[in-house]
This record gives sequence, C-alpha cells and structure tokens, in this order.
Amino acid sequence: MSHTTESADRPVPVMPLGEHELGATATGSHHEPHAVLGAHEYEGGVTVRTLKPFASEVAVLLPDGSAHGMEHEHDGIWTVALPLAEVPSYRIRVTWSAGENWV
Repeated sequence: MSHTTESADRPVPVMPLGEHELGATATGSHHEPHAVLGAHEYEGGVTVRTLKPFASEVAVLLPDGSAHGMEHEHDGIWTVALPLAEVPSYRIRVTWSAGENWV
C-alpha cells in the first residue's frame, strides 16, 4: 500500500507490509500480530493499523480532539499515517454497518 497522509509540511508514508503479512494478520495466523497492528513509528511519522473486519468506517482519535480517518487496507485491516514525531495516546472510533459508533 502506498497511500500517504498529508501534513502541513510533507506527506507521511504508511509503513509498508507485504500481502502475506497482512493476510496472516487478518486471518489470525500471524506469529507476531502486534508487529503489524497498533502504532509504529516509520520515516518521520506514525502508522496506525487496526483489525476491524466488519467496520464501515474507522478513525484514530487523538488527545487534541482531532479525528483521522483510516483507509481499509486488506481484509478488515484499517490504516492511517499520522504526521507525528512519536506514538501518541490514541483511541479507535469504529462505525459499524448498522450505524453504531464504538470507541
């Protein structure tokens, strides 16, 4: 996946992963899922991935009140690249197809 999130200064790249790693994570067979899921510093930004297979929308919520929509990357794995220098405290907001929101 090669999408980026634009910041005021520069685009932030998403930490790349291969189809095998993403597929194994999505099916629960990855030997180290936390190497894929969660927040990881990458090339001057932070990539956040979460597994929400039945979600219709997913966003990262930061302490400053900002919400950053995630893109569906692979079989229920959602991803966003944040223009941050270090991993922040964050929450995940999930919208399910029935319209319910969960944080």
